[in-house]
Amino acid sequence: SLEVALSLDRYAIELREIRDRLTAILALSLVGALVVGWTATRRSFAPLRAATQALDALDAGALQTRLPERGTGDFLDQHAAVLNAALERIDTAITRLRAFSADVAHELRTPVNRIATVADASLVVDDPARSREAIHQIVESARGLGTMIDALLLLAQLEEGLRPLTRAPISVRAWLDGLLSLYGPACDERRIVITSQIEDLLLVGERSLLDRAVCNLLDNAISHGARGGRVDLRARRTADGVEIGGSIAV
Repeated sequence: SLEVALSLDRYAIELREIRDRLTAILALSLVGALVVGWTATRRSFAPLRAATQALDALDAGALQTRLPERGTGDFLDQHAAVLNAALERIDTAITRLRAFSADVAHELRTPVNRIATVADASLVVDDPARSREAIHQIVESARGLGTMIDALLLLAQLEEGLRPLTRAPISVRAWLDGLLSLYGPACDERRIVITSQIEDLLLVGERSLLDRAVCNLLDNAISHGARGGRVDLRARRTADGVEIGGSIAV
C-alpha cells in the first residue's frame, strides 16, 4: 500500500491570515459606519440645536428673534414654523399689553392728580361749606375715575374680541356737561377757563369709549394749554353725524 502525507501548516497559516483580514475589514467597516452615522445625525439635528439655542436666548425684551427655517418642508422645518408663529403671537400680545399699560398710566394720572389736589386744598381751609364742596368734587372725580377704569377694561375686552360693542342713545349736552364738571379742579389749578358750545343732540354709541375719547381730548388740552388760557369744547351736527372738537386759546 502507498501512503501520502501532506502538511496542513501552510493552509492553517493562510486561514489565519484570511480571518485576520476579515476581522480588520469588519472593524474598519464598523468604525466607518459609526463615523458616517454620527456625522449624518449631527448634521440632521443641527437645525434643532440652533432652534434650542435661539429659544434659550429669548427673553421678554427680545421676542423678535425667530427660529431659522430652511425651506425643506421636513418635520424640523414645520416645527420651526409652528414655533415662529407662536412667538409672533406672544410678541404681539406683549406689545399690546405694554401699550395698554402705558394708556392706563396716562389715563389715570389726571384724575388721580385731580383728587390729590382737591384733597390737599380741603385740608388747608377751615370753612365747612368749602370742605363739603371739596368732598363733593372728590366724590365726582372718583366716580369719573371708576368710569374711566371701566372704559379701559371695556377697550381691552373689545380688542380681544371678548364682547361686542353696546350702543345706546346719549344726550350729548348732558353727557359733555357731566364730563366738563370733572375737570373743574384741574382747570382751577392751572387757571384755565373751559367754555362750551354744545348743541342739544342725540348720539348713539358706546358710552365708555366715547368717554375715553373726549377725556383724552380734554386731558391734552389742559395739560398742554398755557396757564390762564381757555379751552373751548364744541359739539355740532354735521352731514356725517356728530362732530366733537375743541381748541386752545391763550
